[in-house]
Amino acid sequence: MHLRPKQSCAIIVGFAISAGAGIGHAGPGKSPQSDDNPFISSKSHATNPKVYGKTYGEWAAEWWKWAASFPADMNPIGDETGELCDMGQSGPVWFLAGTFGATGVERDCTIPPGKAIFYPLINVTWVDAPGDEILSDDEVRWIVATMTGAGDLACQLSSTLDTFDTPNFGEVAAPVTALGRPIVRAQSPKDSVYLPEGNIFGLPAGVNDRLIAEGYWVMLPPLKRGDHVLNLHGAECAENDGAIQKTFETEVTYYLNVGR
Repeated sequence: MHLRPKQSCAIIVGFAISAGAGIGHAGPGKSPQSDDNPFISSKSHATNPKVYGKTYGEWAAEWWKWAASFPADMNPIGDETGELCDMGQSGPVWFLAGTFGATGVERDCTIPPGKAIFYPLINVTWVDAPGDEILSDDEVRWIVATMTGAGDLACQLSSTLDTFDTPNFGEVAAPVTALGRPIVRAQSPKDSVYLPEGNIFGLPAGVNDRLIAEGYWVMLPPLKRGDHVLNLHGAECAENDGAIQKTFETEVTYYLNVGR
């Protein structure tokens, strides 16, 4: 299967964007914002802080290099149980994946304490297939930003972490935006990526010299030790005969244990 751009993980965008608090856009040319606490959203400026030395766009490229490093038959994006959750993880940020278009997926995942968590609600990446070299970087950037569910076509973006009690509604899921965690639209810098045999793009193994990613991302600060429930959802919407319809959807519930 070769999708160009490649869509994955609760990672798609659309006309009916759930414009919750903290949503911003961080293009590759925007300068990162400084913030004493980069995990806290602010409506006063564009949300493209650096976290652990990288902007959201740079972390998006790192996420795709991680996701693309596994063959299709052992890839965290296609994981149905969470057994692949710890594959290839390193450094201060732990990556979580969405799906290739499945909903209702449930995964169990154990995470070491002290790790920030980075994941897409919907995203897409471009890697060159033979003949794509005729396209400029600007043309590729326009394609992923305007013609995919991870760009202008995103819709129904949501993520919840755990639950809280309310006086009138009982126990409800807490949206990550309400907890001060922004959803950030970001496009990555151009990067290269190594593709293994049997990769998810169906391309020859080896170094691919152009990876450009677009998507809506969340970076959670390290969670307290114990059990947590994290849900991520995104979709792509398009207009058809005057009606808005979903053309792609991804949704995962993670049952996380931190510090087991």
